[in-house]
Amino acid sequence: MTTAMGDSGDELFKELESTYCPPIDPALFVAIVSDFDLAIPTQVEQLRETLDVLNASAVEQENLPFDPTGTTNLRNSDISGSAVGESSDGAPSDPTSWPSLEHPQHSNEDSNGAGDHAEKLKGSKLAYTFLGMTTADKAQNLISMFPTITRLEAERILEDCHDNLSRSMDVLLNLAFIEETQIAREIPQHTPKEVAQDSQSSIPKSIDGFQAKENQNGGKKSRKNKKQKQRRVDLASQAMNNTATNKWEAGKKDIDFLLSRASALQREKIASTYHENSMSLCATIRVLAQAHAPKDIHEIEDDPVLVTQVGELGHKYPGINPITLTGLIRITNNEIPAADELADTLARRPDLTSVSNIISFVSSPVALDEEENVPPAQQTESASDFMDFSEAAAAATSHFAARSAALAQASQSARRARSNPLYGGASAYYRDVGNEQRQLAMRHLATASDRLVANQSSQYDLDLHGVTVANAVRIARERVQAWWDGLGDQKYVRGGGQSCHGGFNIVCGVGHHSQDRKSHIGPAVWNMLQKEGWRVELNRGSMLVTGVARR
Repeated sequence: MTTAMGDSGDELFKELESTYCPPIDPALFVAIVSDFDLAIPTQVEQLRETLDVLNASAVEQENLPFDPTGTTNLRNSDISGSAVGESSDGAPSDPTSWPSLEHPQHSNEDSNGAGDHAEKLKGSKLAYTFLGMTTADKAQNLISMFPTITRLEAERILEDCHDNLSRSMDVLLNLAFIEETQIAREIPQHTPKEVAQDSQSSIPKSIDGFQAKENQNGGKKSRKNKKQKQRRVDLASQAMNNTATNKWEAGKKDIDFLLSRASALQREKIASTYHENSMSLCATIRVLAQAHAPKDIHEIEDDPVLVTQVGELGHKYPGINPITLTGLIRITNNEIPAADELADTLARRPDLTSVSNIISFVSSPVALDEEENVPPAQQTESASDFMDFSEAAAAATSHFAARSAALAQASQSARRARSNPLYGGASAYYRDVGNEQRQLAMRHLATASDRLVANQSSQYDLDLHGVTVANAVRIARERVQAWWDGLGDQKYVRGGGQSCHGGFNIVCGVGHHSQDRKSHIGPAVWNMLQKEGWRVELNRGSMLVTGVARR
């Protein structure tokens, strides 16, 4: 404020102070007035203009409601414009500051103006989670936050999460965390030689060197603890690295392998067939070859070149059907090297020493649910329908191993979730993977049991050795019904019965191979046949079905 100011200046100062204070802060008012000379009329006008602007801003600030987020001005400016709910850069506003839109029941208690305000915001991008976004908008938001996913994957995740955008984000964050963890494990570590060189280059000099040496001599116990801790870390990392490889990367490699050889097929056809066959390379090759193979081998007799090619491959791979080899040649556009590689992959089968290795993996220690004793409904053709015993057994073993690895990861993530809640989502993800792998394993195990029983049985004899109780009951039910339906009119012959058709013999064993030396298959099959109304004669280690019991 100027020093030379008369009585008129004091009166003007008091008048301005009473007019503008409040809402203008008195300290701010004094600081502004000190820059002007109140004795000069032009400067007084400039002072009034400045104070009018500040007064209008202060009044507007006082009329605003309290907003703890600090985004009130931004939100009001966005609502007043044409692009409601968007900032200048197009970013959506925070939906959590609009409780009436998150809870519609509260909006009925508000005034009509609040309802109109909600209607204006309903179609805006403020509807991030709670304002009714469409599935396409939610998928676009997920893609913008996670550029590595496709629109199809985003829509699938939204569908799995019941169209909940927040839950979908949690799922994608967990998957991203898991992927980053796997990438971090692949980063090469320093070798002991490099670590030694780094330690030598950082040896302290002069007096610090003597002090460091003294500390090293006195810290034997701490060094021992550090070595033990480092050893535990190394063992843990080694155990984590020994887990199953990324199945999606392996699947991509398998599809690329098939695409480079089966040039007559499109990538979409190969990929869909690969996933329909449980991501099994051998099963996919077999299905594609059989789909393009002739119905009869005599159909290719008119093509001597094809006959020669099939003969050469058949001589090299005698275990593969010539019709399947013909299909391999067709899907490779008659490229023999490519067909040879596919046949070599198809001929490779894992070595299984005995059936007990597969069956014991799911023997009595595993508690089977009651739902597994119910016969499965008729299903469409799957990958297991085209597998023999060795392939189905190997697939079951691999899925059981993947289930065990997934459950181990779920348990480890559940323990870590006590200190870090983010691991809870990872634990749920691994549990879902374990359940999927268990379902696939049980399906392939049922196929392996069917192939095993078919190899060791005949038309009127059924040998159930080497299968689980649930599969034994299922197979016995199906085979007895098929035998009875195949008798035709013989089952209605008067005075017929066992003397007419001989009956159907089921070999169950006496339990010498079980852990408790007791038979489990025999009682289960016997109870099933009795409940379903069959007439059965019980023998040692076997039973004979003679017909339907009279009711």
